[in-house]
Amino acid sequence: MSLSDAPPVNELINAVMEYIQTEVVPDALGEKKRLATIAYSVLAVVDREYTMGYKLNTDYAKLLASVGVTSEEELAAKIRNSQVDINSADLKKALRQITTMKLMVASPAFLERARKEAEAAQKRQASKAENADG
Repeated sequence: MSLSDAPPVNELINAVMEYIQTEVVPDALGEKKRLATIAYSVLAVVDREYTMGYKLNTDYAKLLASVGVTSEEELAAKIRNSQVDINSADLKKALRQITTMKLMVASPAFLERARKEAEAAQKRQASKAENADG
């Protein structure tokens, strides 16, 4: 709830994104087109952060707590000082999930490509194993 009668933040962000995409980018050339595309991408990140941020931040804090820390800096220090088993399944799981959450905000397209590549690699490995057995 807000005192202002302005539209919600995500609606404002989406309106600017639509304007950039439909009015600026099609007519822009060279550097202006590149900068408009960057501005659109930045606003897309801001929109995802605004939309998903609270839940992701809550999940992020829980993941850090699951490996006994409250920040990435603390985790890095513990890893550097050999206070954390870097081969721990819990640590690997937490780091994978944290990375996935960050990519959900920063670059969902990259995350989707990475998932597809991982699936393809798993299929290739399964096929090699099958051929070795047969």
